[in-house]
Amino acid sequence: MKIRAKKDVIKFLGIDVDGLRTLMVLKLMFKGFKRVEKGVLRGEFNIFSNAYIYVHTIKKKVGRIIVIGYSNDQRSASEIIPVFNDLYEQFSNCEKYTPSPENKKLELDDETDEIPSNFIATFYQGGDKMKPVHIKITEFAGYNIRIVYENRYNDTIPGTDL
Repeated sequence: MKIRAKKDVIKFLGIDVDGLRTLMVLKLMFKGFKRVEKGVLRGEFNIFSNAYIYVHTIKKKVGRIIVIGYSNDQRSASEIIPVFNDLYEQFSNCEKYTPSPENKKLELDDETDEIPSNFIATFYQGGDKMKPVHIKITEFAGYNIRIVYENRYNDTIPGTDL
């Protein structure tokens, strides 16, 4: 019989980002989120009154929680940048997170009113590189914020599925 030590994995709302999707969904529903479809919930999260929570699995284990904050209106670059910077400040000022040295606040390019592609800020829960949280802006029917809580212990090793 093989006994495995429990890893100290990243947490989302105090819940380990690990285990079966069904259990994660139930735990999130207990926190007040409503199930929309398999692995997708909706509810209030941080500054988002209308957030979608996606429970992403890797080989049948929860590997990521993806939070997408939606607005009823399409947001322009000038409207989404303060939202991004607010989240950036919250994570920067929280003792539970260590910022990546490459992080910086986002500034609007006044000439183009565009956001640089692949702009991302990364923070590490407990300073552990295996427990990253990524904040980025995505564009789909306007700009939105995506926050990814990643359990790197459940990542697939490159080349093992070839």
